[in-house]
Amino acid sequence: MKEILDFRGFNPEIGLQILVDKSLITISYGRIYMHNLLSDLGKCIVREKSPIEPRKWSRFWECEDLYKVMSDNMVQKNFNV
Repeated sequence: MKEILDFRGFNPEIGLQILVDKSLITISYGRIYMHNLLSDLGKCIVREKSPIEPRKWSRFWECEDLYKVMSDNMVQKNFNV
């Protein structure tokens, strides 16, 4: 993980500690966990782009949303045949 952060120009030694100090992430057993409020903010930003059409989102968190998008794609494919 540190190699990826370093490659992107993010100093992993200092940067990760700053995020921990600001309570934005926690590190436990070598894994990085994001604070729930920060995660929720990310979800809101993604969903804000198209609140009604999940297929326009860049990420999915709920199985139901992914299922709806996949089902809609299958229906559209069948109509185009």
